[in-house]
Amino acid sequence: AEKTRRVASVRRYLTQKKVTLELGNRIIGFMRKHNYNVVQRKALHEDQIVAFDILPDSLRAMLRFEVYLPSLVHHPFFRLLNRADETAMVSVCTSAMSERSLGMGQEKFHCGQRAAHMYVAVSGGLTYFP
Repeated sequence: AEKTRRVASVRRYLTQKKVTLELGNRIIGFMRKHNYNVVQRKALHEDQIVAFDILPDSLRAMLRFEVYLPSLVHHPFFRLLNRADETAMVSVCTSAMSERSLGMGQEKFHCGQRAAHMYVAVSGGLTYFP
């Protein structure tokens, strides 16, 4: 029963991130083949799904590409990069992306602060006050 709940958290993450059924099945199959017990976490950010730690780099890269690409291609630069060089886009998704959650009223940056990162809002809304 515990293992079923743990695998369910992985499936929930894959579903919420709209990972294709084919890749999701490959990831779950890999974990089952290696008899890995997936640790249950309430949060559904990739770095909090401990089970993903055992994924080979190739599956991890495919997962990150499928999760992050839909948000990035809304930006003209990333849309053109994906069309011109998908390998470069996989690299961006693999090495330059991460997930963060902000609570209501929480600041991610403030006016006058030097930019060190680019943020892409995938749900909710942001208000900028200069």
